[in-house]
Amino acid sequence: MKNIIALDIGGTSIKSAIIKSDGSFLENSYKISEIDSNQNKDYIIDKFIFPIKQSIQHLNKYKINLDGIAISICGPFNYEKGISLIKNLDKYESIYNVNIKKVFRERLFLPNKIPIVFDPDAWSFGRGEVNFNNYENYNKIIVFTIGTGIGSCFIENKKIVSEGKGIPWFGWVSGQKYKDGILNDYTSSIFMKKKYFEITKENITIKSMAERARKNDKNARAIFDEMGNTLGSFLKENFVDEFETNCIIFGGQISMASDLFIDKIQYHLQKCKYLKKITKAKDIQFAALKGAAQLLFEKN
Repeated sequence: MKNIIALDIGGTSIKSAIIKSDGSFLENSYKISEIDSNQNKDYIIDKFIFPIKQSIQHLNKYKINLDGIAISICGPFNYEKGISLIKNLDKYESIYNVNIKKVFRERLFLPNKIPIVFDPDAWSFGRGEVNFNNYENYNKIIVFTIGTGIGSCFIENKKIVSEGKGIPWFGWVSGQKYKDGILNDYTSSIFMKKKYFEITKENITIKSMAERARKNDKNARAIFDEMGNTLGSFLKENFVDEFETNCIIFGGQISMASDLFIDKIQYHLQKCKYLKKITKAKDIQFAALKGAAQLLFEKN
């Protein structure tokens, strides 16, 4: 049984766990900590390293070998070399051009035989969701993570595919040209909150917007409808048929409100030739951790 330390690095929190080959967590290894991603480089690096140190101590306590470290993180990022290229995203600016992999090896005294891998957060989520839940009836899957932005990945036979028929660059659906910008500008939580503020002059969270929509707030309901219709109509014309998609999965925090928009997407995609299922993800909380670790399991 292999044991991988996995980190899921978000803009406000870091999840960590020791993942075993079967996708289960080593007992008492799951942790979550807050992070202010606008702080200086030393603060950010310390916050990244702390959960790894904790996990190594946990492994040592039970005399279990470490088989690798896998990190799920947003881009832009040089995932192969472990260098952050994040800029102008109001997070992690201070670690721009820092070789995170090199810093980890030096600060944690890790030998080269211990692999360290970095993975796009949407890819980690999709890989974890599909590999450790029951999607056996679906060969070609598109997974979306909907939050402050929309991430996506394309999966064939449980493996991420980043090129080929019906696959955009890097699997990034929301980066496609749409109206006066890109699709992301018209479907993300930033767009939805801005739209609600323009109408009501109220600044509210997506969670609050969803609660209001379920209580028949017409403005909130209309915004969820618009998001679903925009995404559904775009997908009807792009990628779904060309990729011969069997299943579409929605993860990310906005997917917790999937009851408010998924029917609109289903309406637009009902005639897609190969599509059998559109659904909310089964493991929104832990899929990215498991998917990052799975990347190393696949390599080994």
